[in-house]
Amino acid sequence: MVAFFCNFNKEKIMDWIKGRLKEPSSYGAAAVVGVGLGILLTLPILTWAGIICAIFGLVLKEKSSE
Repeated sequence: MVAFFCNFNKEKIMDWIKGRLKEPSSYGAAAVVGVGLGILLTLPILTWAGIICAIFGLVLKEKSSE
């Protein structure tokens, strides 16, 4: 019973994550968090990851508006 419940929830969670990855706002939020934490913690790699997320979100937004 527990194994069925865990597998069922795992599939629902994965579907939710896949759905969120198609939305540009998710990448925008990740970009804000990444850049903010990168600056706050002085971690350039995290800042660059945030910038890359922002670019990816812009590309997705442009694709969806066409």
